[in-house]
Amino acid sequence: MRGKTQGNSKDAYVCTLAAYATLQAYICTQELIQETAIATRRHDPERRQRIIQAALEVITDSGMAACTHRSVAARADVPLGSMTYHFDSREALLEEAFGLLSAYMLDKWREQLEGVDSPAQACAAIVDWVCGDQPMAADTLIPMMELYVYAARNAPARRLIGDWAAQVQQTLGQYFEPATVRALDAVIEGITLHNIYSGGTIARAEVEAIVARISAGGELPG
Repeated sequence: MRGKTQGNSKDAYVCTLAAYATLQAYICTQELIQETAIATRRHDPERRQRIIQAALEVITDSGMAACTHRSVAARADVPLGSMTYHFDSREALLEEAFGLLSAYMLDKWREQLEGVDSPAQACAAIVDWVCGDQPMAADTLIPMMELYVYAARNAPARRLIGDWAAQVQQTLGQYFEPATVRALDAVIEGITLHNIYSGGTIARAEVEAIVARISAGGELPG
């Protein structure tokens, strides 16, 4: 009986050692995972850009009022402390997000005018832009409307819109006189806004007629 008891005690001791070893291995594994995650977060050179993109996504999905440090951190999957590390205020984050949007739209506009080498082709490109999908796409339309509203009370946002207009006019200035350029830029913005809020879109043929009427006589000498 005594030998059996000693055997049971030995078995229990071995089991305890095995369980302890398993626990230690688990703890070490978890510590390694945590250390790796921390190291990854510390060496995350694209984090700032990811936060800016996440802010733009929050604005698109839920509106500018929902664009808080907490909501953006959750969307970007970064610690909340990263927000104040990279941006000293919500306004600074919004400015960067809208700047990203503006840069994207300008790239698309330049793509629209690639290969254009005459006023007639420029008019066709304007019509294609106004009547195309890009200005009305949800991922650009909604944040652009938010930007216009924000710019009413925010000087940096107004500068962004001003820079956008200046660059659009610069590209059109290769084909038209300054007064015509300004009028065509107003048409681009105006028809886009009209199509958003009027409940319908201006027909392509009508847009073509408007652009032709405004651009007539305003072409730069060839």
